[in-house]
Amino acid sequence: MFITQEERAGLSREARVEAMRLRERHGGDAETVCNTEIKRARLFTKRRLFWQSVMDALDRHGGGVVMPDLPGMGEHPLGTHEVGINDIEAALETFCDALANQGRPVLVAGFRAACLFDSLPGASANWRFAPEPGDRLVRTLLRTEMPEESTETHAFINGQLVSRAFLDDMARLPLPNPARLRTLRLATDRAEADRHVEASPLWRHAEPGEDPALAELLAKDIMNWAATCGIS
Repeated sequence: MFITQEERAGLSREARVEAMRLRERHGGDAETVCNTEIKRARLFTKRRLFWQSVMDALDRHGGGVVMPDLPGMGEHPLGTHEVGINDIEAALETFCDALANQGRPVLVAGFRAACLFDSLPGASANWRFAPEPGDRLVRTLLRTEMPEESTETHAFINGQLVSRAFLDDMARLPLPNPARLRTLRLATDRAEADRHVEASPLWRHAEPGEDPALAELLAKDIMNWAATCGIS
């Protein structure tokens, strides 16, 4: 079996397609562009791996956990260049229906942008880490845009083409206000929260690393909140 450079790097299907698109577009500079794409995709993978470590810690503490690949994320067939807010909302509705069929109470844990979509029907409680309203998140994203790779309809952000219509819609999203909510923020964040924690903002690092201590802290806080809300 032929294995591409992107597959050896452990990239998602979407990242592999994007790398091949860049290779075709840039011709002689393909290797340099491809290596840049691989590096960016690895950064995304590292960020996702941190939340995988939180899930592993939750599992050790006896919590049942699932992290869905929503449109524009992970291995979902709908890429960032075509995803819309309505696609994410529809996918979450389907996901919630599947969870409801299990007949078990659900706590929704969200991080940053995910908190914009965490007011799910049937959820017993919510937990958030470092939430931000849509306008602030979009401003942060656009600081990393590469204009030379962007188009009139799409912004090239963190190695991916993102629809400007999607960004405009996301900028108008406020944070929902679920009935049973616990919020954690970094100690450097002055916004109101139930708890502030000493940790480094991994999502702002050029090379996001692992933080086992933070993963364990967040997992324990989630489990304690679940117990407080009668979810087990």
